[in-house]
Amino acid sequence: MTRLEVTLCGEWVTGYPNRAWSGLVQAAEPLVALFLIRCGGRTEWAKTRPQPGSSLNFCLTLHLVRYGALDVQLIWRLGGGACARTQIRVPSLEYLPVVPARMAMAAGSLVEITSVTGDPPASLQGLFLANRDVEVRRAGIWRVRPSELGELPEFLREPLSRRRTGLLVTPGFSDRPIAVALAPP
Repeated sequence: MTRLEVTLCGEWVTGYPNRAWSGLVQAAEPLVALFLIRCGGRTEWAKTRPQPGSSLNFCLTLHLVRYGALDVQLIWRLGGGACARTQIRVPSLEYLPVVPARMAMAAGSLVEITSVTGDPPASLQGLFLANRDVEVRRAGIWRVRPSELGELPEFLREPLSRRRTGLLVTPGFSDRPIAVALAPP
C-alpha cells in the first residue's frame, strides 16, 4: 500500500433541528475511502467513488427523526455521494460528538473518526487509500488490487473487493474495538 499522509479538517455547523460536521479529507494525491458505522451489533459500510482531485468532501449529520425527540438518524457522507446511516437516541437535543477540527492519519490504516454517545452507541471509522492502490471496475466501483488483498484482514476483504455498500456480518465484529494498519510501518 502507498504510504501517504491523509488529513481531515472541518467544523460543526449547527442549526436546530439538524447538526452537521462538515469538512474535507485531503492528501497529496487522489484518494478513495471505505467508511464504517458500527452501531447496535451492525456494521454498515460504504465506499467512495474514485475522484480526480486530492480531496473528498466529508459530512456527518445528526438528522432529527421527530421534532423535539432525541432520536436522530446518523448520516455519514463522504466523497460526493457515498453514504452510510443508522438511527440512535442521543443524550440531548444539543449533543455533538467530539470530532477533531484537524486529524492526521496514514493511508492504509483503519481509524476511528468519532464515537457517538447514544442508545445504542456508535463508532465511525474510515480507511483511506491512494487511487493507485485500487482498480476501478464497472460503474465506478473500485477494489483493492488483487496483489494487495493478502495484506488485508479477513473482515475487510469483501468490502474492499466488491460492491459499493454493504453490511459486515462477521460474528462479534461490531462488539470489539478495531485497530488495523494496512500500510507498512
